Amino acid sequence: MDYTCNGGVKIISKELIKPSSPTPNHLKNLKLSLLDQLSPPVYISLIFFYEADELKGLIDGNTDHAQICQHLKQSLSNTLTLFYPLAGKIDPDNFTIDCNDNGVEFIEARAQARLKDILHDPKLDQFQQYLPVDPLGGIYRGEGTLFMLQINFFDCGGIAIGACISHIVADGSSLVEFMNAWASTCRGQKPKPAKKFGVMANYFPARDLSDSNISPSILMGNDKLVTKVNIRSRANASLEMEHAFGNGYFLAAAYSPDCDEGSCVPQLHELVSKLRRAIRRVDYEYVQEAQDEDRYLSDLGELSDLATQGEVEAFVFSSWCRFPFYEVDFGWGRPVWVCTTALLLNNLAILMSTRSGDGIETWINLLPDKLEAFENEFKLIGTIN
Repeated sequence: MDYTCNGGVKIISKELIKPSSPTPNHLKNLKLSLLDQLSPPVYISLIFFYEADELKGLIDGNTDHAQICQHLKQSLSNTLTLFYPLAGKIDPDNFTIDCNDNGVEFIEARAQARLKDILHDPKLDQFQQYLPVDPLGGIYRGEGTLFMLQINFFDCGGIAIGACISHIVADGSSLVEFMNAWASTCRGQKPKPAKKFGVMANYFPARDLSDSNISPSILMGNDKLVTKVNIRSRANASLEMEHAFGNGYFLAAAYSPDCDEGSCVPQLHELVSKLRRAIRRVDYEYVQEAQDEDRYLSDLGELSDLATQGEVEAFVFSSWCRFPFYEVDFGWGRPVWVCTTALLLNNLAILMSTRSGDGIETWINLLPDKLEAFENEFKLIGTIN
């Protein structure tokens, strides 16, 4: 059955893909962590673009796309056996994942465009049509599967794979890990063993925050300058966090002074220095204290108090640099480009490494007047001795 979408993308089919083997009974219930609990109820999204030249011999003219989709579905099913929580459902009352093998949504679509035109002049506001769901769509109460995919076949023979994962169960690092495991399976290779599930819940168990002013909206509101830090590499090896699948980040905050009525002129390098110090502060000792003394919750509470008072403006930075996006090879070669579309939050910047690995792409979302000012300042970079 065909489903028509706006924006030149036509949905051909939708299907739930289940793990190839049932999840054992002793793994049916997975506890989520405090870090999961504090993550906003949105989807993290990525789009992987593959050029027609890389697909030569696999797609030729009117070749049946169903064969390609069937191979993707089978390898996805096999991979889900290793990443079984992604095929489950969230139990919001107990803050656990019911690993019931419900499946993940797999969508096949036709994009009425040529990939080279899309990449030559990318219109970012149109990229959401290549995704299976609105990244800001509700997932907290279980609307939709935890992981969703849309395979877009372009007129030229190119392919774009849009992947969305619930931020409640995983971060960007875990999403890329899954995509590489799926791609390895698709190539007929054995993927690396899946990282451990439930590790973070052992060290940061979920708790009742009903009497607290802390909520997942802290990332979506007006709180302060914050950044995501991947804490896996900052934990002692004995804590197993480096091998944890799920959410493995803390928030670090840097504060700029109040500069109303020209009382001060904040310098960018001063703010960068503060941010670097804040990130460095999240070391092994901090992670240990956050576990034993609720230090992290205390810091978040301070941010929430400031947000409630409405006295600050937030800028949120998330670094995805050095994530192996461009290693996701389904047998068609490396993607020619990987991007995200989750930029619907004000004052948000996402940093991603380029395909060559020697540059950084910045995805930034600002109000129009601030964006113009930012662009003007950016043009000055490199022109000052």
